[in-house]
Amino acid sequence: MNLNIDNYGGKGVVPLFCGSYVSGTAFFVSPTHLLTAGHVLAEYYLDKEAMVAVVVEEDHKVCRVLAHRDIPDVAILECIDYVCPNEYVLPLLASKFKEGINLLIVGYPRELGNGVDYFGVTVKNSRKKADLKGGFDRMVVRTDSFGFNSYEGFSGSPVINDFGMVVGIETDQLYYSLGYLSVTSIKDMVEKNTRIKIDENDGLFDNTPYGLRRSIDHIRNHTCDMLKTRYNDRVHVENEYVEKTIERFCGYGFEEERVFIHKSYIHWHEKVADSIRISIDAIPTLRNYCQEGLITDDVSDEFYGVLNPSDRNKQLHSDYRQELKTIFKKINTWLHNKRMYEEKKLMHVSGMAGCGKSHLLYRKAETITSKQRVYMFLGSEFSSLEDPVTTMARAMGWRDSDPLKELNDELELESGNTATIIIDALNEGTGTHFWVEHLPVLKEKILRYSHLKLIVSLRTLSKEDLLNEQLRYDWLKVEVEGFADREKAIIDYFKEYDIRTDEAPYTKIKEFSNPLFLRMFCETYYNQTPYEREMVLKLPIYERYLQKRNYEVSDGVEEDVKRDITSKYILWVAQRSLEQFQCDDLPRQLAYKRSYKLCPFRTWKNSLLRNCLEANLLREYTTEKGDFVDFEFDSMGDYLKAERLLSRNCDDGDRFKALVRIYDKMDADHSSNQNWQKKLNFVKTFLGVWNPPAAIWQKTEFMKGKLTSLLLSSMPLRNQRDEENTLTSDIIGSILQNNPDYTQPELILQNIELYSTGLMDKVHAKLMNMTMSVRDLEWTTNVNGLFDGAYYQDLLEPLQPTLQYEIETLLTVEIWMLSTSFPYLRAYMMRKVKDILSEHADKTNEMIVKFHAVNDPYILSALYAAVYGVIVSVDKGDFSRGIAEQILSYHYGEAGKAPQDLMVRHWTLKILELANHQDPTIDAWNKAQPPYDVTEDLFAEMPEDDYEADGYFGETYGGKQITRSLFHWDFSRYIIGTNSNNVSRIFFRDGEGVNLRKIEYAIAYLIKHKFGWNDKLGKYDSDVPYQTRAENLVERIGKKYQWIGMYRVYAYLCDSCQMKTNIWMSFEKFAEKNYPWYAREHDYYDPTLTNKDYALEFSHQLFEVIRPASTMVMAAKEWLNDARQMPPLYFTVKDRNEREWVVLQAYSTIKEEHDDEKREQFVFYNGMFAEKKIMGN
Repeated sequence: MNLNIDNYGGKGVVPLFCGSYVSGTAFFVSPTHLLTAGHVLAEYYLDKEAMVAVVVEEDHKVCRVLAHRDIPDVAILECIDYVCPNEYVLPLLASKFKEGINLLIVGYPRELGNGVDYFGVTVKNSRKKADLKGGFDRMVVRTDSFGFNSYEGFSGSPVINDFGMVVGIETDQLYYSLGYLSVTSIKDMVEKNTRIKIDENDGLFDNTPYGLRRSIDHIRNHTCDMLKTRYNDRVHVENEYVEKTIERFCGYGFEEERVFIHKSYIHWHEKVADSIRISIDAIPTLRNYCQEGLITDDVSDEFYGVLNPSDRNKQLHSDYRQELKTIFKKINTWLHNKRMYEEKKLMHVSGMAGCGKSHLLYRKAETITSKQRVYMFLGSEFSSLEDPVTTMARAMGWRDSDPLKELNDELELESGNTATIIIDALNEGTGTHFWVEHLPVLKEKILRYSHLKLIVSLRTLSKEDLLNEQLRYDWLKVEVEGFADREKAIIDYFKEYDIRTDEAPYTKIKEFSNPLFLRMFCETYYNQTPYEREMVLKLPIYERYLQKRNYEVSDGVEEDVKRDITSKYILWVAQRSLEQFQCDDLPRQLAYKRSYKLCPFRTWKNSLLRNCLEANLLREYTTEKGDFVDFEFDSMGDYLKAERLLSRNCDDGDRFKALVRIYDKMDADHSSNQNWQKKLNFVKTFLGVWNPPAAIWQKTEFMKGKLTSLLLSSMPLRNQRDEENTLTSDIIGSILQNNPDYTQPELILQNIELYSTGLMDKVHAKLMNMTMSVRDLEWTTNVNGLFDGAYYQDLLEPLQPTLQYEIETLLTVEIWMLSTSFPYLRAYMMRKVKDILSEHADKTNEMIVKFHAVNDPYILSALYAAVYGVIVSVDKGDFSRGIAEQILSYHYGEAGKAPQDLMVRHWTLKILELANHQDPTIDAWNKAQPPYDVTEDLFAEMPEDDYEADGYFGETYGGKQITRSLFHWDFSRYIIGTNSNNVSRIFFRDGEGVNLRKIEYAIAYLIKHKFGWNDKLGKYDSDVPYQTRAENLVERIGKKYQWIGMYRVYAYLCDSCQMKTNIWMSFEKFAEKNYPWYAREHDYYDPTLTNKDYALEFSHQLFEVIRPASTMVMAAKEWLNDARQMPPLYFTVKDRNEREWVVLQAYSTIKEEHDDEKREQFVFYNGMFAEKKIMGN
């Protein structure tokens, strides 16, 4: 042990004087409290007047006896006239007994020094007693070199562990053993008399081979040192999914999550109405859950019953129900995850090189190891000379014949805790060929023991790697894809590397999602030219990274750093791969021979190949065909191969031929199921950096041939702002004209920077020139396709453009996406457009100019809804004036002119009305007033036809869905209104309501003859899932046409009929002006709101829940007949800060239940502002 007894003797450990002599030892456990053995106060037991004191610096400091016992043999003292300095106070630890732990006893023996000099003796835990008979409960064997014949005077001495924590009090000598009283056995007694809080987390101080402390030290010292540059806590970016998965797999975090769910329920339980609380607490399982918080299947079942009562009268109010439903889901998720992760014993973490696997695993290991054992090893620590378990045992100091069994047995004694073994980067060190043989054996050993788990990590394997087969079954797979928050990563890295520049332009560079590439850029930043820094040219970054790594590799092979052997060797590997193996990997033996030629007469440890493997520049793997070497970082390999082809002594015509040759080989390999992916990656990378003459790009292979798709998919890799770029937007525009399939929303969103160079204008013009039906077939169907798996969010959320032309490109594509027939996606896109326009209000006019003539009312009405939200948020008359004048010019410029779509008319008029409200001098609202001219007389134009015929819209299932919806189903019954009327209650001609069937016929006529409905759209709609009117996340394109058709018919009727208002009131009347919002269907969408109800959250934070007094104290009949028994009314309320609020609109429901009796009171508040002068009238 490394404890210095001089830090204890005469300071916190002192001689104890009782009566007439020094009878033993005592030690301070607080500045004024001491512990000692009870029997050293023998004279005090006989004579309570006997002096009890401790000797501090030769002075006797009087003490008072607070408590003393024979069994257990302990006494607690309080020093009256001395305060011990805090740094000398000994901390206590209530530890479990563990055999073999080394301990130190510091005391004042009488045999040497006559009880006034302190000595330390080392001992080791040997046995635990079953009881406290004799006054002590643990025994130790002596390992000291003093060989005392008598240990008299040591009684009352602290028994100290390796970490300076007192675990017991020495009490007895038994032949060659000593006995001590554990702090655990007297914990309650000591805490009661001294108010000291005794630490019980003894695992943190268990340094035995299988103890928790041993794993902590191994993680924080050995593993941390081995990881070197792979872990830096200062640049950590949270990856919630991966980190939480690792935690839960290890069994960590479930308790904290359980407590959080319970607190959520308690919060809900406290604010619900008394009657609900009483009825729920009547269920024993839920009452116990409320008190204890333990989650079981029974708890889940009972909550399900509360949420889904058989008696509908017991249904919870929607607000309460929704919140409880959220808690219920969390409970079920907790139960599911607990079971799943308890059953899973094997995890496989994979990802491309440099994606952050090691960083995330170490961070979680360091976090978890303070609570449970985690052992983390690196692949480079394992050797082919011994099996993996032997390597781990050697590192941890495990000396048993079966260390995993011993570890499992240790855990079994600790209430079944779990230990997780992590082996990071299997592909390093001995390589994957070693693990092909040894991983199955290790796996079976882990599965054999109930308390052990295993996590392995490695780079994403090639499909041919034999290790794939070993990881196929029984493994929980986790994929790491780099930084979850690229923007935060860039900010943190730039700060760490003292890069003082604007981070915003770098946030859109996808490669910076890879931690290794971002680190490469930062490490080489000050070695780059200003142009290279701005353009983030990958090839120079990789070349400078090789130069930086050359110092490390040269040192390993004991070579002159000036020879630059690292770059020479790595570039040779790239060239051999390109020229000899058509971009495939090199045989390991060939790579080793070249390594030996460059640096001869080295052992394997000092070889160039091994040091490049250790530096993570290369990697090795094994397949059935043999051993191979390739690049650790795929992207670096692709770019270095591209550099070799660019540097080849030939012209661009020869390079083109080489490219075609590699493509043909790739195509042949793909057809024969050979490895073709590396060739594909190289071709895309090369096309991203190659700048041949324009004549090369205009070759058929690029314009409309076998290289076209690869050229377009390489666009994200190309730096469009590079001065040497020859692939101009005109050339790409020509390619797109020849390949209309590439005008797709997904491609545009993946290449915003590329399309911002002028391509989006071409796409916009192309879409504008299409009819609505053609565009819906070629564009809208693909927009709808992004809804699956919320892929649209994956594409849109990371986009944060900063350059003006990129913002305009993003806005343009998002507005075009408003053509979607899926209501949920359309609402999402409206909010996205509104948010960007609110932030960049100057773009609003540009977008109106760009889209005012679009022939899809779905797009135009949604755009104007977003514009309305922007005007509300900006709230400036000058801004609104420009927009109002534009809208007036485009849509109401001539007398009697107005949009022929009800929703477009609705939002444009609302914009003009709001602008006039903001500034009455804006008179566009007055100039745009109805009535409007009838531009087409639909009813007169419609021919006689069998519009209800089953095949009117074609024989496709999608076509027949239109007929059923328009004439028979909910659209007809509830939207058109045929469920309750045959004629319109709003539109009147010649004193009669317009026939609703005629409205339906007009819609059918428009869909087929004006909108261009066809069987191709019908075929597409056949696969769109049906949803009820209560759940319409997705809708058919045919349904979109039904809505547009109805809005067009309603706009026509607004211009050709009289309209009634207030039809649900007694004073209904004909409107003086036919505004679109008088129609049966108008837009209730509020574009100013976000997707989150912040108002509801804020109100819960601001106001206490009001709980009215119960009415159950009165008999039911008495309550009903008493006119004074009204629900309490709250016209004003006070918030938590005592501020008074006026209630304008709200509802209050009070439900009470007792036995079979139910009572309900309901109040709806609908306040309004009135002038003071009319009060009382």
